[in-house]
Amino acid sequence: CEYQIKWVLERREELISLMRTSLLATSASAKTSRLRCLHDIIQASCTEDSDINSDKCTELVSEILGEVMLCTKESNNKARMAAFKLLTTLANCMETVFEREGLGSKKGIEKFLEILVAGLAAETPHMRSAVIVSMCRIFTEYGKREDIQDHIK
Repeated sequence: CEYQIKWVLERREELISLMRTSLLATSASAKTSRLRCLHDIIQASCTEDSDINSDKCTELVSEILGEVMLCTKESNNKARMAAFKLLTTLANCMETVFEREGLGSKKGIEKFLEILVAGLAAETPHMRSAVIVSMCRIFTEYGKREDIQDHIK
């Protein structure tokens, strides 16, 4: 995926659909590979060659963020690191797409944080804990920026 950006862009919808339908059938040992594949799809979707808009980007992030957050609690270190990498890529993607549309990168990161924080309403303590771990990672990555500091307060 990472070397064939044009191919990924041409088949993005199909790839995302396959990733969506295969979620329940994925074994624990395949999570790292799955996260890396999602990372490459997201990264390709945020290039200047991509036609993804802010609404589609928000929808895509909303669909996969729950899985990514849960994977930040994985016992497998490689899967956990892949989840953290994908988490920051999702935030960067939202910033890039919103900036490209003229809405501003601040609006993109605000929307990402909004989606992320919504996970605190989850029913299970495990998911709520995953949201907090994910928020900590994002605040660690972006914490020095003024637009993020406004949300921390």
